[in-house]
Amino acid sequence: PFAPELAEYPAEWLERARLDIKYSGYIEKEIRAAAKASKMDAIKLSPDLDYDSLNGLSVEAREKFKTVKPLTVGQAARIPGIRQGDIALLMVLARKH
Repeated sequence: PFAPELAEYPAEWLERARLDIKYSGYIEKEIRAAAKASKMDAIKLSPDLDYDSLNGLSVEAREKFKTVKPLTVGQAARIPGIRQGDIALLMVLARKH
């Protein structure tokens, strides 16, 4: 199914090129997600942070954060059931301190 002018190249190379093209968008998206996760892991949270004092934090997030006690925003973001808004609030708080 490749163009005739590509016949001189090994089939493995052509297949690899086809797959690279086919999945390039997905791979780029995953690379961006990994970079974002790495940045979030670099944002530290105080181990004795008083989650009850944070206005705007969902009740579910507050309870989970008090139980898990995440040390970074990245750890907090990986807790199941945590919403983007809760993470955004933590990021704002962490940047203030």
